[in-house]
Amino acid sequence: MARIPSTGLFLVLLSAVGVVVYACATNDPPSFRGGGDPDVQPEGGTYLNDTSGTSTDTVLDTAVDTAEDTSSDTADTAPPYEGTGYSLGDIAYNLVADDQGGNEWRLYQHDSGPVVLALGYGQGDDFIQICSFLPDIQSSFSSYGVQTVAVLLLDAMGTTAQQDDAAEWAATYDLDTVLFDEDGSIALDWTGSSTRTRTYVISSDMVIEYSNYDYTFQGQVESEIEDLVY
Repeated sequence: MARIPSTGLFLVLLSAVGVVVYACATNDPPSFRGGGDPDVQPEGGTYLNDTSGTSTDTVLDTAVDTAEDTSSDTADTAPPYEGTGYSLGDIAYNLVADDQGGNEWRLYQHDSGPVVLALGYGQGDDFIQICSFLPDIQSSFSSYGVQTVAVLLLDAMGTTAQQDDAAEWAATYDLDTVLFDEDGSIALDWTGSSTRTRTYVISSDMVIEYSNYDYTFQGQVESEIEDLVY
């Protein structure tokens, strides 16, 4: 066996070390086939480091916010009173009907003062006479927030009242507000009959302070209002 000189052996070892050092220095991290950044999803593949989606906290927060908004809306639109009946001393139910202009009218939105409510039909003499003095009451007590409202249960022909009937009634008797009973439900609830007149004086806290069937004298209505505002 031939003997390798010590100087040659040293050169061989030095060359081997250089190869190893070079290989380590040029050893790049593995990439996807075809090159590119390993953090970029290759075409046709699935990138597992996906951070999209909605967290549980976000879902819960949204649900809570929605519930609070709904609760707030309900509180804002809920009637401030709870009706108990249609008789003297009761808290009146919330009368809701369209007026002569086609606008929705709600009793509970008119609590700035007493409300005089007269219900009847176009052929009723009692109703006609009461409607004739309602403008005087409105004028005399307007500074106290008093409102007078006529409810036309049937038109002058005895048929279901419509908006044009209410408008004609308002013009004939110079009334600010005339409601009409489209389906007969107001007559059923508030008078028990579509051909009978009934007059109410309702306080600002929606208590029925006065109720009378058929003809009611103007002086009686004024006296009831004075008890509430003076």
